Amino acid sequence: MDKVSPVLRLYSRTDCHLCEVMKQQLHELQDEYGFRFEVHDVDAQQDSRERYNDLVPVLLWGQDVICYHRLDKSLLAAALGRQDS
Repeated sequence: MDKVSPVLRLYSRTDCHLCEVMKQQLHELQDEYGFRFEVHDVDAQQDSRERYNDLVPVLLWGQDVICYHRLDKSLLAAALGRQDS
């Protein structure tokens, strides 16, 4: 049976340089770390905007925040149960 890849959620917004940087970094790490991610516009829903407005980009797995503003590979690796290389 195939292992199911974790699906992470990235909250970002339009015209956000840090969001674009984190998105690119996540694309580069997908195969190595074995995850998928979905991008959500933080401004699309009021509850996400109220919760994450000052944190974007913010990366979550389920309800757990992995990191925000900048990608932290150590925290990502820890969240996915991996050793950071």
